[in-house]
Amino acid sequence: WNRLIRLAEVQLEYNAAAARGEKAPATVVAENRGVATGTVHVWVSHAKKEGLDAQISPDFSVVATAPEE
Repeated sequence: WNRLIRLAEVQLEYNAAAARGEKAPATVVAENRGVATGTVHVWVSHAKKEGLDAQISPDFSVVATAPEE
């Protein structure tokens, strides 16, 4: 489980950096974690193989509103 948790954390960090518009999200994650960028690429690849690459972000394109009274 610990391995999957770490991979999920890295994938979430990577997705967040990409969502912020970072040009090199792997580099951002690598700097935060004190590892080489290539290591992050390997981790992201492993996360994808485990099915952890889904973009987990809310869809605000449809916002519920209260009915007018």
